[in-house]
Amino acid sequence: EISNLVIPSEIDYVSRWAFNDCDFLTSVTLPNSIRKIQQGAFSGCDNLQTLVIGENIYEFGDYSFSGCVNLKDVYIYTKGVPNLPGYEMFKDCNLDEATLHVPAMYIEDFKSHSPWKNFKNIVEIKGVDPSPTSIMSIKTTTQEDKIYDLGGKSVVHPQKGVYIVNGIKVIK
Repeated sequence: EISNLVIPSEIDYVSRWAFNDCDFLTSVTLPNSIRKIQQGAFSGCDNLQTLVIGENIYEFGDYSFSGCVNLKDVYIYTKGVPNLPGYEMFKDCNLDEATLHVPAMYIEDFKSHSPWKNFKNIVEIKGVDPSPTSIMSIKTTTQEDKIYDLGGKSVVHPQKGVYIVNGIKVIK
């Protein structure tokens, strides 16, 4: 199982319900190539604590991160507030306990737009914060040529696509 997911930079959107109920995810990094997150893509990821969103996202689907009850830090590197926030994208998340990290010049904008204004803590991104273009880490449970799809599900016969093989991103 993958606990720290980094979406490859070849991907430009996350499809609906792609990682729904992936309880093993604790960290997700969406690179600058991601422009859209579709409906429910990360909903129900109970153990998701850290979310890093690259600078080119413009649309979030409804319930994108709903039910992420342990969310602690969201880093969003956009140049301004994304125009298309999804309906109830943080439903049932404890935003009183989470911190939204944004570029300094946009703090006031995020504080006045839904759903971002629901975060109790909105702070400036610092130089030590995670970057949306770097791999933080990938962990697998074994090293016996285990192949996983990007949803963390074991794959026996991989087709064309992107997989995690022994903790390394592989494109077949």
